[in-house]
Formats: sequence, C-alpha cells, structure tokens
Amino acid sequence: AGLSQAQHSEPSEPSAEEAEWPKYVQPTGVHDAYQAGDRISFQGERYVCTLNNCVWSPSDYPAGWQKQA
Repeated sequence: AGLSQAQHSEPSEPSAEEAEWPKYVQPTGVHDAYQAGDRISFQGERYVCTLNNCVWSPSDYPAGWQKQA
C-alpha cells in the first residue's frame, strides 16, 4: 500500500491563517516574549498582544491580550 497525502513526510507550508494568527507558544523568557501588536491564536480564538515582553497566555493574564471578533 502506498502512502496517502495525509502521511506525506515533507514539511508543508503554513496556511495564510496560521501565518497571520500563529498558535500561542509559551515563552521561556524575555528573549521570546510576545510584544504589543503580536497576533496569536489560542484555544480557537484570536488575540492581539497589548503589552511588551508578555510571557502569559490569554487565560493566565487576560489584560495582556485583546480578543478579536
């Protein structure tokens, strides 16, 4: 049996949606913290960061993120 497209091993390009609204990744320090204006997706919702050097998720520190409609 051959491999189906779903099992193809080459990396795929992120979709335009993922490129514009990348999934939240927990920062490990100031060097990779989110900055004001950064966009993310988190638990199915879209957010824009409102703080510089934000290391908290929208659920941990809602004031650091503005939920997008």
